Amino acid sequence: MALGPSLVLLLRAARPACTSPLFGLRALVSHSSQLSCAGEPPPLTALRQQTGEIFPSGAHMMSGARQGRLLHMLARMAGARRILEIGTFTGYATVWLAAAVGEAGTVVSLERDPRAAEVCRRHLQLSGLDTRVRLEVGDALETIISLPPSEPPFDLVFIDADKKRYITYYEELLGRSLLSSDGLIIADNILWKGQVLEKYALDTLGQRSGEPNNAATKAQSSRERRLTALRDAMDGFNRHVGSDARTVQLIVPLRDGLSFAQKALGGDQVSAVVPTPALVEDSHDHGISSSVKTRRDELHGGGKVEGVGSSGAGGHWPGWSTSVDILQSYLNAVCNGEPSAMRSARIDSGANINGHRYGWLLHMLGRMTPTRRVLEVGSQSGYTTMWLASAVGETGRIVTIEQDVQAAELCTAHLKAAGLEARVQVVSGSGALLETIESFPADSAAKYDLVVLNGKVFDECSLSEMYVLGCAASRWLNEDGLLLARVAPGVRPLPLIGRAGDVDSDMAIGAVVIPSPDGDGCSIVIYGRRSTWERAVANKAPTICQTLSLIHISEPTRRTPI
Repeated sequence: MALGPSLVLLLRAARPACTSPLFGLRALVSHSSQLSCAGEPPPLTALRQQTGEIFPSGAHMMSGARQGRLLHMLARMAGARRILEIGTFTGYATVWLAAAVGEAGTVVSLERDPRAAEVCRRHLQLSGLDTRVRLEVGDALETIISLPPSEPPFDLVFIDADKKRYITYYEELLGRSLLSSDGLIIADNILWKGQVLEKYALDTLGQRSGEPNNAATKAQSSRERRLTALRDAMDGFNRHVGSDARTVQLIVPLRDGLSFAQKALGGDQVSAVVPTPALVEDSHDHGISSSVKTRRDELHGGGKVEGVGSSGAGGHWPGWSTSVDILQSYLNAVCNGEPSAMRSARIDSGANINGHRYGWLLHMLGRMTPTRRVLEVGSQSGYTTMWLASAVGETGRIVTIEQDVQAAELCTAHLKAAGLEARVQVVSGSGALLETIESFPADSAAKYDLVVLNGKVFDECSLSEMYVLGCAASRWLNEDGLLLARVAPGVRPLPLIGRAGDVDSDMAIGAVVIPSPDGDGCSIVIYGRRSTWERAVANKAPTICQTLSLIHISEPTRRTPI
């Protein structure tokens, strides 16, 4: 199939990857900055401000407020008591993580720059979290290698340091058994300002057209060569983890991209939930929002177009008409695919089905839950139910509510076929959904680590119904539990934010919105009660800011971005 001439000219005319606006990929990756999130606590605002003063050229290296809250919420839900942070900088993510582990927990944070580490240390003291953090100053890799064999494994690892060493960090973590069995490795910057996607698009074009990617060989300045090397390192890391049978990988296109890696399940469950990374036959269509799919079909004459690496006839041009298509194609290339056991449930669900990478996200979170108790509202034919049930193990318990009796029967049949029916209680009936939810028991013995509201539920509810639904579901959460909802583009995602005004209340809700890991334009809304620490510091901004005005850490200098 011949390439569209306008598309070829656009790609050939693109500036070097470090500056190219190709397909608006930068805008796609940074789209999440427009999404809503609960505000950051005053101590973190103060830390952000002072980092900008002391490291004016390096302040962009701090984790964002949305990313920090996400790390905090995941660590709390998992009951993480040991966290390893590779790359502290001035400690923005460190504070979020330390607030999550509780008084009995420990964050081991590694930073090579003693001045940045000193800023972190001062702010940890001001935040009352210094006793929870072991701050190691020096080369991160050397520190990891020097850890004694008796060092206990970590429940969560956050990598945000030397990009060229990501693969080495990853291999040391696994080789030294420093990751717990259900722990999570989160790596930052893995899409590198969208340049990883640009490289993928240009390389794929070159392969299909038989012409090389000239941008890769074009004369570059030393800065451009350095940025290109970092981009290639991130792409190499994604592919390395994606091809590693020891782990499963998921990418969330939040800010600069986050990679989630978790050890693959052992024993007889491996074949059920851990396929090798590959495109399923119809994966290019699967997960794409209807508006994007319609527009793509219009641009390609209404016919199905084979995706990159698909099982269709070779030589076809990838069905890219938008940045979303390129992102999805790359995610398909480096992330785990869809287990065959799940595929039949997806096919039976028809429209409004969640994508398989969202399924992997739920699976990872389900494995991290301390009590292995999950509540799902809206099972449909059991697609996400199966992802969750495969995660909680034989001692876990899933309760799923589905109004449609026929859908509930399909869900039960799929669970039985997969040998997962003993882990799931399917509640069905023709009554109103809100009435069913309101009547559901919410005693302390029945609380859950994770509550999942499926996208179809939100799509069909009014704003007031979403608010009532969210409030009712939040009653079932454990203190550190999370409520997740996948919502379609254009659906108001934060019905609970109205409850967040009284931030020092026991029921104050924090929320973060992230792009769907399916790369389909949908959003994942994550709710959780604000932590004891966050409620405690909510009204301490004047004192903290006054104290910060007395801190003087040498003179402001330029820090070379990493």
